[in-house]
Amino acid sequence: MRTPLRSPPPTSFIRRVATFGAVSVATTLLDFGLFNVLVVSAAVPVIAANTASYGAGIVASYALNKRLTFAGGGRDKRSHEIALFLALNLGGLWLNNVAVAVAALAAGGSPLLLNAAK
Repeated sequence: MRTPLRSPPPTSFIRRVATFGAVSVATTLLDFGLFNVLVVSAAVPVIAANTASYGAGIVASYALNKRLTFAGGGRDKRSHEIALFLALNLGGLWLNNVAVAVAALAAGGSPLLLNAAK
């Protein structure tokens, strides 16, 4: 017995996935770029640098995804949407800071290992 062929996903879905991917790449580059500038060039302590760069990334991610990826959509209450986004990302920040702190202790501040820990 043959399985029925599936129709291709709608173009709007493909566009949304591509936009989400592009925003993710851009905000990741922002996070890593700012982190490296702060740690290597400005000699900012690694946890402070990671918090600042991760924070910049999540703010940019929220703004770009809200405007480009999910324009016109979202929850009824923006305050609920922002609170949920921040709660999830603050948990991610905590885990990321733990990984970077462990790497900083293990590697003595090697930029390569710090970046790998992020």
